[in-house]
Amino acid sequence: MLAIAVTGGLGAGKTTVTRLLAERGCCVIDADRIGHEVLLPGGAAYASVVALFGGEILDGDRNIDRRQLAAKVFADPQELKRLEAASHPPIRQRILQELEESEARGCAVTVIDVPLLERGGLKGAVDLVIVVDASDQARTARETARGRDPEDVRRRMAAQPGRQELREAADYVIENDGDLAELQKKTGDLWETKILPRALVFRL
Repeated sequence: MLAIAVTGGLGAGKTTVTRLLAERGCCVIDADRIGHEVLLPGGAAYASVVALFGGEILDGDRNIDRRQLAAKVFADPQELKRLEAASHPPIRQRILQELEESEARGCAVTVIDVPLLERGGLKGAVDLVIVVDASDQARTARETARGRDPEDVRRRMAAQPGRQELREAADYVIENDGDLAELQKKTGDLWETKILPRALVFRL
């Protein structure tokens, strides 16, 4: 099985690229979904995160209020590191488990949609890294168009790895400052010329 990480900064378009690859038959692992699940009551990171940040991050049903938690950690880099130290190991474990399950199901290509590849300790688990990149202006415009507060977007972007750092970790970079049709073409070209040949080799 060929394992691919699709990563990129907030608003760059990594989830759209993942969807386009899924339409070509790839299996998909959504790291954000797993990140949400480990923070649910009984989840692998729930108790440690509540112990770190206190009951103030809980709502009336004892669920972690993700907005409260985000407001706390994106305002302080040290708090973000504490959250990542508690949540990344169980997220990584679940992703590795799902990779094994994908291979057992006979998936030829599995794509991990993951925002923090290096910090999550996952680079060694994949065969290819695709970085979707876009200008800060384009990314901010996309996120605010989705209803996110511009200041919140700025804080989240500042907390993520820089664009150059992401690009240096990539096997392939997809530039996404254009429209959806352009992104579809670039993703299709990458699939035909780079990914599909590698996947066929893995199946031989």
